This record gives sequence, C-alpha cells and structure tokens, in this order.
Amino acid sequence: MTLNTDHKKTIFITEARSRLKKVYSYGSVKTARKEELQHEIHGFFQAGLLLNIITKQKIDELINEEHMNAFGKTKKQR
Repeated sequence: MTLNTDHKKTIFITEARSRLKKVYSYGSVKTARKEELQHEIHGFFQAGLLLNIITKQKIDELINEEHMNAFGKTKKQR
C-alpha cells in the first residue's frame, strides 16, 4: 500500500468507528433514526469493499471491537 492508500484506509476506519458508536449509542432501543444509521453504515461498508479500502474481515473486527466498547460484551454474548 502506498502512503495515500494507507491514509485513506485510516480515514475510512475512523469514520466507520464513529458511525458504529452512533448506532450503538441507542443501545437496544429501536427507533427510526437508529434503523436509518444502520442502513447508512451498511452502505458505507459496501462502498469501502467496492473501493478495496477495507476487507470483510476488517469490517467484522471493527464491529466486534466497537460492540465490545459499547456494551462490554460480544454480539454473541449479548
């Protein structure tokens, strides 16, 4: 990877973490806004995959890490 590609990846991951935190801030409450955010992050991840900025494995890692940070347990445990 070039420096520019690494920088883009870092920016993408930072934004992905921010978006995941917003979704997880709703906890288990179901709202229209939370559903909208979930759709947005799904599209965001799809774009990252399409542009080869991120891998499915890295997406899964980010989701698991942010879920653990938000709830103190894995998605499977929750």
